[in-house]
Amino acid sequence: MKVRAHVLIASVTWDIAVMCAALFIVGVPSIARAAGVVGMGTADTCTDAGLNTALAGGGLVTFDCGADPVTIDISTGTGTKTISADTTIDGGSLITISGGYRVGVFSVNAGVTFTVQNLTVANGWSGGGIFNNGTLTVTNSTFFDNTATDSGDGIANDGTATLTNTIVAPGGNCSTGVTDGGHNLDSGTSCGFSEANGSLSNTDPQLDPAGLQDNGGPTETVALCTGAGVPAGCTGASPAIDAGDNTYCPATDQRGVPRPYGSTCDIGAYESGVQLPPTGCPQMPSDTCFSAGKNSVKLRANVSAAKRQFAWKWNKGPLPLVQDFGDPVNGGTRYKLCVYDETGGSPVLKMGTTVRPGGLCGATPCWSALGSTGWSYKNNTGNADGIMKLSLKAGAAGKPKVQVIGGGTSLPLPTPISGTAFFDQDPAVIVQLYSSSPINCWSSTFDASSTRANNEMRFKAVTP
Repeated sequence: MKVRAHVLIASVTWDIAVMCAALFIVGVPSIARAAGVVGMGTADTCTDAGLNTALAGGGLVTFDCGADPVTIDISTGTGTKTISADTTIDGGSLITISGGYRVGVFSVNAGVTFTVQNLTVANGWSGGGIFNNGTLTVTNSTFFDNTATDSGDGIANDGTATLTNTIVAPGGNCSTGVTDGGHNLDSGTSCGFSEANGSLSNTDPQLDPAGLQDNGGPTETVALCTGAGVPAGCTGASPAIDAGDNTYCPATDQRGVPRPYGSTCDIGAYESGVQLPPTGCPQMPSDTCFSAGKNSVKLRANVSAAKRQFAWKWNKGPLPLVQDFGDPVNGGTRYKLCVYDETGGSPVLKMGTTVRPGGLCGATPCWSALGSTGWSYKNNTGNADGIMKLSLKAGAAGKPKVQVIGGGTSLPLPTPISGTAFFDQDPAVIVQLYSSSPINCWSSTFDASSTRANNEMRFKAVTP
């Protein structure tokens, strides 16, 4: 049976970009705890409604959304947040507030003090990121891809505004009267930042031209370029590297990487110089996924990488609704397959793959509806992670099915643990599939009693 996952993923908007770092996505439905705290420990409790409750009456607003980054898209709720009482909002370097390209994000009334810390403000529309008539102080934050009707896409300032250790980009980012508190980066010149304060104006931040990528950690991010061609397409190193102020940098970046790397942290939310294994999977499997009555998994290595194989079946499940799978055709739902091997009872993430929503596979859409019961993904040549098929089918109890098949050179099969065993399996191998919106997961556990083969080239298990 299914208990809603403590899943370490976040998403309604997995594709929101966050400058100077990871642009990442995340956010979703539900509730919030009063007294200025948004959320109740999981991503799905951090919502527009919860943000409204926490902001009411002013004071300190913090977030309890779990360990991973989360995006709250206010365009799906009540829209622009008007700050009418003195307020401090601290995102803990994990939270993005997005206007969803439909509404402005914040509007600050005259006579009101608004302090923004460790937050990303993205995709504001018409009113931009922040329309300020009061006293605004921003520290260690990122304003990305906001648009205002007039000037000041990121910050339209008719009051007093001071920025420190903050990125504002792209376009006409600020209107008049912004004070440079030091160690800021503006992709234009409108913010008036000065090199004398350790800030950078009219500066290309040199982000990975590929945009959102799996750079490790729980969400996709946009890496800082570290030199010409690194990553591919970069023309030089990002000026944000080692240009931050350690006084204002949080302990980790948005991937969970300790900072600073070296003597000084980077401006923004991404710390360059540290490579994480690209998976996007939680480091620990969830214990609250849908489980099934019959499961199987097969991994086959080969001296020819083109012949590598992976197959997982989750059959005879409980009674999930088709809505539990999300909508990869029109709703932007993304899926991540994660494989864990336990050693001494401690799970270790061994493999992770992603299947994106929408898209064309050859001349036809990758995704199609399975009538009214689910969704099917087909890519004959395999996607970037070698996934060729993903099937999600709901139905009466005992009928639901989930299936994933992959193969080829792009399939990130784990390295066998020894010359005689593929997995340690002490006591189990765990396979889980996560959906981004809504946040759900489906899980199979394979202990030694289910194993048909576990050698240096092959692992196969079937339950029961």
